[in-house]
Amino acid sequence: MVNFSERYGESGGLNYLLDIPIDQQDELSQEQIDQAVWGDIDNAFSRPVSANDEHLNYVPTQILAESLLVEKYDRIIYKSALSEKGYNIALFDVSSATFGAARLFNVTNVRYEFTEHVNAWFPEGSNYVTPVMTNIRPIEDTPDKEEDKASRFPDLV
Repeated sequence: MVNFSERYGESGGLNYLLDIPIDQQDELSQEQIDQAVWGDIDNAFSRPVSANDEHLNYVPTQILAESLLVEKYDRIIYKSALSEKGYNIALFDVSSATFGAARLFNVTNVRYEFTEHVNAWFPEGSNYVTPVMTNIRPIEDTPDKEEDKASRFPDLV
């Protein structure tokens, strides 16, 4: 059994790493790296996937689940994103579980809450850029050429 629910909701992945100053990113501890990776994995398993989602959003967790199956794990547990008290169990081998009891629930209300996803980096051409200041210095010291500035920021030149 692999219990992915233990770190549900913890920060992880790209957003966690973006909070670490760039000059300290080469000095990450193994614990910080583990938190980033496992935080993202835990949250990815809990993220609902609907029929309208691109199948590519589902692929990473599917690959991880299939690799756990190959390694002879019998099930995974992950937190439900739709219920604070809920858990989901995916059985790779149904004979590994014993049926005890069952209850049927009617869904009477679903409420989605959201916040802006903080991702300060976005693609621009073949580079990733950020609107967040990461380096402050006099403009004459910047490596940008005037024509590059004019093409990227026409309203400011």
